[in-house]
Amino acid sequence: MHWFFMQSQKHPVSSAAAAELITAAIATASNHTVAACALLPPMEMLVVRLICSRLERRSLEGIVGGVRLGHEEGDAVWRSTMAAMGPLGGDSYALRCVSDLPPPFRPVFGFRYFNSLQGECFPACYLSDVNMVVSAPTGSGKTALFELCILRLLSRFLTPDWRFSLVKGTLKTIYIAPMKALVQEKMRDWTAKLGTLGINCLEMTGDSEFYNKKAIHDSDLILTTPEKFDSMSRNGIRDGGLGFFSDIALVLIDEVHLLNDPRGASLEAVVSRIKMLSRLGHMRSSPLANVRFIAVSATISNAEDIG
Repeated sequence: MHWFFMQSQKHPVSSAAAAELITAAIATASNHTVAACALLPPMEMLVVRLICSRLERRSLEGIVGGVRLGHEEGDAVWRSTMAAMGPLGGDSYALRCVSDLPPPFRPVFGFRYFNSLQGECFPACYLSDVNMVVSAPTGSGKTALFELCILRLLSRFLTPDWRFSLVKGTLKTIYIAPMKALVQEKMRDWTAKLGTLGINCLEMTGDSEFYNKKAIHDSDLILTTPEKFDSMSRNGIRDGGLGFFSDIALVLIDEVHLLNDPRGASLEAVVSRIKMLSRLGHMRSSPLANVRFIAVSATISNAEDIG
């Protein structure tokens, strides 16, 4: 265990509280966690990686000398520890606290700290509007990245005093997944998480035919499959049902490796259609003109080729 401290001396710990927190984290970490951290370069990231893994594994609010702390005290210790650790505390792999989000958005997450992947992607997801393709293993927390991007969009409805004032149906998110079961799972999950903010979720699959133009217009989050959205958007051109397209501001694509599947043609058609419509002159003042795309997968190896 002492080996980790020797490697961390590149960024000396200048605070007794920081040293105790690191000591407790190392002393209570499992061999599996320590071994995993030992394989992660560069060396100066090891201590933060270790603390991240420990807090993720046991959802600890803060440990100093083995004493469990309350929420507010734990946050204070964590922040002072990161500040005391200097350059290491500012590393992109350091934990991000959910309390970094505006107060109305914090209840969306059922934990106190984002894991290392989520923390690394936090600036791109929540503090920018860049398009993203994320390739990460199953169970690494990619759903939270989607949720951060949704909250980034919803932050446009925040007032200067952090009150959330939603204008229904004016900024739409489209979630596209290859399987109905996955769509239905996310429908249940996000209805529960985002319902408290007044977000109206709408499922559009072959199993849900109970929607109409008004339901689509009033929805804030549409969850669908590539085939269903492709069919609906093509038919909508003929019957004038594409009025909601101008309100699309965010497109979330799950399991994007589907592009390499025979079914990938439908997904490609949907994305191409949205991009084509976003470039039309009369869309320049609409949310669609600056639509954002977020795609994730656990198995895609050439993420840089998707764009």
